[in-house]
Amino acid sequence: MRKKKIKLIHLIADSGFSGGPIQLLRLIENLDKSYFDSVIIAPTGFLTDRLKKEGFKLLEFNYKKGLFVSRKIRNIIQSEINPRTIIHCHGVQAGYFGRTANKKFRIPLVYTEHNWTKDYKLPQNWRAPIQLRMMKRLSKYTTFTVCVSRAVQEFLLRKKIVNLENSGVIYNGIDFKKVKKRTNLKPVVIGTIASLHKRKGLIFLFEALSKLKKKGENKIILKIVGKGPEEVFLKQHSVDLGTNFDIQWLGVREDLTDFWSNINIYIQPSLDESFGMAVGEAMGYKIPVIATTAGALPEIVGDSGLLVEPGNSENLVRAIENVINNKTIREENVQKAYERASKEFTVKRMVRNYTDLYIAISNI
Repeated sequence: MRKKKIKLIHLIADSGFSGGPIQLLRLIENLDKSYFDSVIIAPTGFLTDRLKKEGFKLLEFNYKKGLFVSRKIRNIIQSEINPRTIIHCHGVQAGYFGRTANKKFRIPLVYTEHNWTKDYKLPQNWRAPIQLRMMKRLSKYTTFTVCVSRAVQEFLLRKKIVNLENSGVIYNGIDFKKVKKRTNLKPVVIGTIASLHKRKGLIFLFEALSKLKKKGENKIILKIVGKGPEEVFLKQHSVDLGTNFDIQWLGVREDLTDFWSNINIYIQPSLDESFGMAVGEAMGYKIPVIATTAGALPEIVGDSGLLVEPGNSENLVRAIENVINNKTIREENVQKAYERASKEFTVKRMVRNYTDLYIAISNI
């Protein structure tokens, strides 16, 4: 007789069109529904809109407002528990409430860390030690911590928040689509996908673009996908540098097929990055990649792209010139990148790894 399905209670405090919610959506959509039942506790947004359309059981919950949030979460979880239940918390805020609730239940709990590496900085520096102490304290209510890169795991190990026995790496899964590759280098079109925050290092990319413009060797256009609190500042900075007419601000968009089809180089100038999903996408689409050495980017890119020091616009200039002027670099790197991305960063591989983890801890 077949065992009862494993019930997965997913908690996430962000439903925006960003890395964590996108990864959770891809995971839930692709898990074997004959083996798993998923319940999602999330605030209203992109994620919940998609889940509603696809018929998943959804409990919309605002983690940021109202009194007794922990008690409310605990009551919701209690109403969903069966003998084969696993709680899966995605991100720090959901991890806090989910693991606090699990003090009572002591059932298997998976926590996925999406942000912390040695380079990660919170907007308010004083919050960092508090958050890390809280994560360490709550690790006792965690069965297994999933890190989205080795850079994340190494940081958590160094801080003694996890150990090798109760943590591991599961790379994010990327849904590659068919795109037509742009080969014309007149003009050169650079693309980047980033939330418009200081930590994404866009000002250094703008400075590099300004220096290249003054050289006048190639006409360069920069396409930016994303939005965020630094948008007004960044736009003004581009005016000050004289690059505003060379930058196209595309905002947030779900369908990026046109974007990937119309760029020659992908650049990730981040000051920290726990994975770099857009970098993995560019690799899978055979688009030359330039990234910084921040966080997990060297791990993701490997030897298939050009790596530069974070916050160094001169290095960015040289890397861009190398890609533009050296056909061998472009062709050899993109083939290596494609092979790496299509092996390591697929949705199928991510789902298989999570499936194996869920089954293993449900039998503990």
